[in-house]
Amino acid sequence: MTDLRRAELGQCLGFARACRRALGAGDLARAFRMHVLASRALWLARAFGGGASVTCTATLARTVSNLEDRLEGAIRDLTAPADAGDLVEDIAAGVQVLETRDGVELPEGAAQERGRGIALSLLARFRFERIHQN
Repeated sequence: MTDLRRAELGQCLGFARACRRALGAGDLARAFRMHVLASRALWLARAFGGGASVTCTATLARTVSNLEDRLEGAIRDLTAPADAGDLVEDIAAGVQVLETRDGVELPEGAAQERGRGIALSLLARFRFERIHQN
């Protein structure tokens, strides 16, 4: 195994460990950067050749692939689609502002009912994605 290949495999392993730690800490931006660096180091290790350590690169490739799956899952969980209940609550809170800020008289439950109607019409026409968790 060439010295360059050994060095790149060491770099890949270090970046993969840093990616795993960042995922555990919830730092998705750092995890993504570390994953990209691990993938690049793995590619370079394979490019330097030398058949003495094919199993080692296959194991690292699996590890990097598993980290990619975990990273994609974490990003997908972060951007979970909004459901109708959340939308109704947000719109109803906005309608209640009319009552508190502008002094508009609303009967009991009217804000919730109007919020539900607005949310249903919006959901029928648009697709919403959650931008942050409450």
